[in-house]
Amino acid sequence: LNFLHQSRGEKDWRDATEAGHTAYHYWRRLDPRGPRVDGDTWSQEVSHLQQFYVYAKRKQWVSEVRPGGVVARPRRRDRSPSI
Repeated sequence: LNFLHQSRGEKDWRDATEAGHTAYHYWRRLDPRGPRVDGDTWSQEVSHLQQFYVYAKRKQWVSEVRPGGVVARPRRRDRSPSI
């Protein structure tokens, strides 16, 4: 979750977008400066991240989690942890 903060304009995990996910995918899998993980590792990481966002929605830390993605809409009145 640090990628959003460090590489995408100081964003919080609740501010994740499709563009952020695409940029993270490029850095994580393809960028020569990134770790260049294999497809299985990438799929597992995305699955875990999706599970986190589903949990966050259940706790009402975010108002939406789109199916098949890790995109969430911020819910500002919450007291969710800053990760």
